[in-house]
Amino acid sequence: MRNSKGHFVKGNSEGYTSSRKETIKSNLSIMVNENDLAALKNIPGWRERVREHIKLIIKDHGH
Repeated sequence: MRNSKGHFVKGNSEGYTSSRKETIKSNLSIMVNENDLAALKNIPGWRERVREHIKLIIKDHGH
């Protein structure tokens, strides 16, 4: 269900759902060149793979 502005109403049956254990509420923005971004977007599941690599980077630095 959407409100008068066309936005989803919280808890509606049409909204996004996820099976992940952790909720994702924070946004990370980095600058990359256009070619790298285009290539990255062609990789299936690229967002999740980037999240996995971020966790590896954090782990490698002892956090």
